[in-house]
Amino acid sequence: MAAGKRTLIFAEYVQRKAPPGVFWQSCGASRRRMNQKAREILAAIGAETILPETVVDRLSFEERKLIEVARALLDAPDLLIVDETTTALSMEGRNTIYQIIEKMKKENKTVIFISHDLEEVVRICDSASVLRDGKFIKTIHKEEMTPDYLRTLMIGRELDGHYYMGDRKRQDENDIVLKASGITWGNKLKEVSIELRRGEILGLGGLTECGMHELCKVIFGAIRPDSGSVEVICDGSAKKIHSCSDAINNKVAYLPKDRDAESLFTAASIQDNMTVTASEQVKKGIYLSPKKEEALAKEYVQSLSIKCSSEKQYVNELSGGNKQKVVVGKWLANHSEILIMDCPTRGIDVGVKKAIYHLMERLTLEGKSIIMVSEEMPELIGMSDRIIVLKNGEVTGTFLRSQKVTENDLVSCII
Repeated sequence: MAAGKRTLIFAEYVQRKAPPGVFWQSCGASRRRMNQKAREILAAIGAETILPETVVDRLSFEERKLIEVARALLDAPDLLIVDETTTALSMEGRNTIYQIIEKMKKENKTVIFISHDLEEVVRICDSASVLRDGKFIKTIHKEEMTPDYLRTLMIGRELDGHYYMGDRKRQDENDIVLKASGITWGNKLKEVSIELRRGEILGLGGLTECGMHELCKVIFGAIRPDSGSVEVICDGSAKKIHSCSDAINNKVAYLPKDRDAESLFTAASIQDNMTVTASEQVKKGIYLSPKKEEALAKEYVQSLSIKCSSEKQYVNELSGGNKQKVVVGKWLANHSEILIMDCPTRGIDVGVKKAIYHLMERLTLEGKSIIMVSEEMPELIGMSDRIIVLKNGEVTGTFLRSQKVTENDLVSCII
């Protein structure tokens, strides 16, 4: 194994109880030389801020993806397969991948680029091959490529109706259901205040490191801020959120960006995942009723059109889109009224995206409220009643849907 590769996997070993020196001696490797080689590899892709000695579990989702890229490029491959890597990255990280692709093209090397971001496919690829349900559909070339044409090929029909949410007039525009006031946390959030109204989709946008992901965790009680408060308002009374238990008890749901690591028990069944938040609904006396658990899971498998063999199927066997539907079902089973959705369509195909968008619209028509974080500007503009933009932990812009917001409007507050 090359020294650089050993360096990139060593961080995982550090978590074990065996003394690290034993590992190094058995490899016959020099810690200093391996760390130096890792620094060179990471610097070559613009990830020099990642320290080789850092335990991988302590890195962010984006940083872990960049380590995967560095490891893949270590042996200067002639063929690079990029399988939805960009969905986890900020624009800066994405640009790093784009530069690597351009460099490989100039060197007459090949890249297979897999992505559900169709605007990205049109921008990056010279040709695109579409598969649907495991079958090859068609290959089209640069001059034919448009996002709408690709969507049609992927779904198998012309998109009927609107793709994003249609314009609408909400009935409860002044009914505030959640208020975060003066949230400060380290150098990530600085005096951030937001209000969420009944039946509203409030979009949070910005670069990955702007603080929007951390703000979601603060609102859900997963992070305790240095100062500031979060309140859920119901029937005129305000209840403060200090912990995740407070949030769940007050019908606040959180759908994180990294669903596999933070939201799902991937080695458990769909039923187990869906009923974990709904103990009150499936109780029979002081016990949980297996029949009620099964009925509840079946209800949401059907209503959310989850593709599976049964509600007993393990979650790790599902596609990304169906996993996301399980996460949604888990919180709907708890009768959640406020949903914090952090990148809800990351890594899912356009058909499931459309289904998620229509579900979000339906939930708000039922009076539920949604905070949606998105790193995709078309999604942010298309799905939000109101957009708040963050930069370096501060609010830099607020836009209403009625203002006919453009991507340039958002970029001016992000950059």
